[in-house]
Amino acid sequence: MKSSLFNSLNKKIVHILFTLVVILFISCSAEVTEELPDVEGSMDMDSTDEVDSEPDNPPVVIAGEWTSISDTKLQDLNPCPNNDCDYSANLGFSSIIDAWCGGVFDTVGNRILIWGGGHLGYFGNDMYAFDLDTSMWSQVMAPSNYSALTSYESSGQYPDGRPLARHTYGNMAFIASENTFLATGAYGISPSGNGDNRFWAVDLNAPNLEWAEKTASESVGSMTASYAAYNDVDKMVYYHKASSGRFYKYDIKTDTHTYLTQKAVQIYAAAAMDTKRNKLLVLGGSSGDQAFVWDLNSSEPSNEDLTNNSVFQNSSGSELSNDSQFGLSYDVLNDKFVAWKGGKTVYVINPETYEVTKIVPSGEVNPGDPVSNGTYGRFRYAPSIEAFILVNGIDQDVFIFKL
Repeated sequence: MKSSLFNSLNKKIVHILFTLVVILFISCSAEVTEELPDVEGSMDMDSTDEVDSEPDNPPVVIAGEWTSISDTKLQDLNPCPNNDCDYSANLGFSSIIDAWCGGVFDTVGNRILIWGGGHLGYFGNDMYAFDLDTSMWSQVMAPSNYSALTSYESSGQYPDGRPLARHTYGNMAFIASENTFLATGAYGISPSGNGDNRFWAVDLNAPNLEWAEKTASESVGSMTASYAAYNDVDKMVYYHKASSGRFYKYDIKTDTHTYLTQKAVQIYAAAAMDTKRNKLLVLGGSSGDQAFVWDLNSSEPSNEDLTNNSVFQNSSGSELSNDSQFGLSYDVLNDKFVAWKGGKTVYVINPETYEVTKIVPSGEVNPGDPVSNGTYGRFRYAPSIEAFILVNGIDQDVFIFKL
């Protein structure tokens, strides 16, 4: 009887202990389950941030040298390699760079955008981007599949509503505050090579990119081989009409143009904005002896003629003022303008004194001669890599230079 009672008691104790273990296990599991979402969510957030912040294949950048990024020829994206499409015209895809065409640097997307063509060289209005996060080219917008007709020129657009191809020179800007690509008027429009004052924009925030025609500049003069520059200080785009000498600013948020003042300016000038001092440097031109800087700190901009500046003239400045169609950009980190005219040599300009220093970088990489019809905005400062990017032809790799 005692044995039976003992066995019964043991069973009850075992049952109680088992029940306590189960309760303890469930309680611990619940606590872990409650904590896991926070931990897991935090891990996911950190992991995503880390992936987003680290480029997939950034270019190698060496201070004081040119470097080239292998396998980065724009020709590989030629939409019509046989040059037998309706938009190929006389010269084909190479004219997207060779025909007096430039580019802009998209600081939001961390890429340089190339757009060009025009006249009888190339009717395509396709746009391309070289992404510094991936070191790869992509087609941003496909070409309108038309042969350019003179009947289209009165409207400035193809039947699909996109702008006719044109020589882009320095007539483009990237508006960082709005993440928008802007074409400021035109010259060398397909097929006749005429100019107009129509402004076109692409909102790069849109899921499906498309051109939008904006309010045109006034009809006094056209943007014949002129220049434009975005100013991140006041969020305006400043542009200068070479045909009339009239200087303006454009506000994309209100789609309005404001005439500022007048100054004669030669075609084929290079221009870059000094955002620290709120000044715009303009160098070179078709006739030579052109160098001046706009002071944009007042409602009526003034300008200083650097051809009368002895520091500029006696320090290689004349090699820039008497040339044209070269690349010019502002290095915000080092607070210097840098110009490239070809080969390894770069010209470094002090924005306080305008002293010009010629530098021949070390290393073996040499971009070679520039395209005969000009570099324009295809030499740009890229803040993300604190260096300059150069696109010098569809059959060359992309180049990088860092001070």
